[in-house]
Amino acid sequence: MGRYGGIRMGWGSLKPLAGRGFVREWRRFEGDEGGTAAVFIALAAMVLAGAAGLAFDTGRGYLIEARLSQAVDTAALAGGRSLSRRSAAT
Repeated sequence: MGRYGGIRMGWGSLKPLAGRGFVREWRRFEGDEGGTAAVFIALAAMVLAGAAGLAFDTGRGYLIEARLSQAVDTAALAGGRSLSRRSAAT
């Protein structure tokens, strides 16, 4: 069983902590702030990726809505033109 950064690695480190063992382990890590920035950066990256995805999807939705609206307007104008030609011919 080796050591890595002062933490014992191996199956023995997976034992459940109960009673005083938990308190002892908690106090050992209580003042350790190493890696805190990495956790915050990882959380911020996930939030930013979600916001970017939401912005992309929203923009795509507006683009599709504009294209669909243009197609409906074109179809309505073509239908109106077709009806006006028919009524002028009769």
